Amino acid sequence: MSVDLISGMIAQLIGEIVSAQAPSGGFQSFVGSCTDENCFITALILLEIHAGVSPRLDDAITRALDFLEACEEPERPGAFRFYPLRLPSPRIPIGRITADADDTALAQLALIRHGRRGRVDAQRTLDQVIAPNRVTFLRGDEPSWVRRGAVRTWLTSYASGNPVDCAVNSNVAALHAAAGESAGPCFEAGFEAVCATVNDAVRLTGGSPAHLRSLAPYYANILELRYAVERAVAEGASPLAASLDILTADPCPEPHWDRRRPICCNAHGRPLWIAPALQAARQLFTLLRPGCSTACLPTSELDSHLMEAPSS
Repeated sequence: MSVDLISGMIAQLIGEIVSAQAPSGGFQSFVGSCTDENCFITALILLEIHAGVSPRLDDAITRALDFLEACEEPERPGAFRFYPLRLPSPRIPIGRITADADDTALAQLALIRHGRRGRVDAQRTLDQVIAPNRVTFLRGDEPSWVRRGAVRTWLTSYASGNPVDCAVNSNVAALHAAAGESAGPCFEAGFEAVCATVNDAVRLTGGSPAHLRSLAPYYANILELRYAVERAVAEGASPLAASLDILTADPCPEPHWDRRRPICCNAHGRPLWIAPALQAARQLFTLLRPGCSTACLPTSELDSHLMEAPSS
């Protein structure tokens, strides 16, 4: 693959990502024919893209981080909602949604990755926002892999049937890793619980797509669990390497960057969100990753060409 071809692909992907950013700063996703701008998809894209690749992308990162901060609950710092509370943005009509552990972990990770927050913010979120929502007793209707200390999805005591989702717990594990190990034994016990929950679930089910609904009810494709575990391991959650080995043992049955593949859903499987810009961001990250076989070029040569190429 030639340098010019790779440069063109990079420019095309950056254009696809930037064009999907709305005036609110959020990145667009789609539910059927409806446009939706939410914390979840925006945070996932921010966790894939990097500053310094293109001025246009740098500007998009700044605006997306502003959007994420607008999704934080004013009365509960460190807790994030699917939609911003006061910022007008397109959304599907599903009423007011409370803060949840997934948006909270992903938003904090993105804010830390891009320098808006630090380890102390992650530790405070885990202690003051996540900890009150950990499993303290096991309900009789829950899967056998749920451990005490795992995290329920919704950050409220009023949500009925509040499930333990393995992708959500993987993202919480990543936040634990990002926070470091300086918060004492209770902090470490929580980290061990979320990792043990994910590892037991993946081991018992083999990571089979047929078991997606039981492992990750808020995710619409088994690949999203794999991505969450990969992200956590890359962040430093090494106990989840056991799950990653299982989830990556078989070749991916479909293109990783399929723009139409659904990303998330509600607990009973509908509606489905798709996010073409997220798939473009994943493809861009793969293309720019050092040693990536897709590029077939030394990283130094690719970096040099990027520096010479017009900004896109």
